[in-house]
Amino acid sequence: MGTEDTDALEASRARVLAELSEHWRAGRIEAGDHERRTVAARNATTEADLEQALAGLPGEGSSTGGGMLVLGDATVTPGQASPSATTPPAATAPSGAVAAQSPGGQVEQSGRTEGLIRLERRVANGIMALVPFLALALFISTGSWLAFLLIPVAGIVLFGAGEGRS
Repeated sequence: MGTEDTDALEASRARVLAELSEHWRAGRIEAGDHERRTVAARNATTEADLEQALAGLPGEGSSTGGGMLVLGDATVTPGQASPSATTPPAATAPSGAVAAQSPGGQVEQSGRTEGLIRLERRVANGIMALVPFLALALFISTGSWLAFLLIPVAGIVLFGAGEGRS
């Protein structure tokens, strides 16, 4: 691959990433879909790979365009069977956790947290539930309100100081 080819691919990559960001900011795609498409665009080695990252994006006006409803990777046109008839494959959430659809239709996340200490999510949730009680005990025993700073610090250590919930 020559320098011109590399430069052209990088320019196309920047265009695709900007378009994906615009779709995400406009609320036309969800954070997980944006993450998956962005990773695909960054790892693309050909123009076809970059175009694949844009494939199936909803229209500019709204989340429905031309009588089609776009749900993540599935597109449903009027009169077509619902995409829920087939179980979608597991998707990777932005945290690296695997999100899978349960038979009841709810999305379940499992995996590790992104904090300084990487724990199973259920373990980290259990620890975080006990932290306020520990902070209260420290407050009672020391008399210092600084013990309550343990609560946000524990949250950052266990879950990371990310951008917040999407």
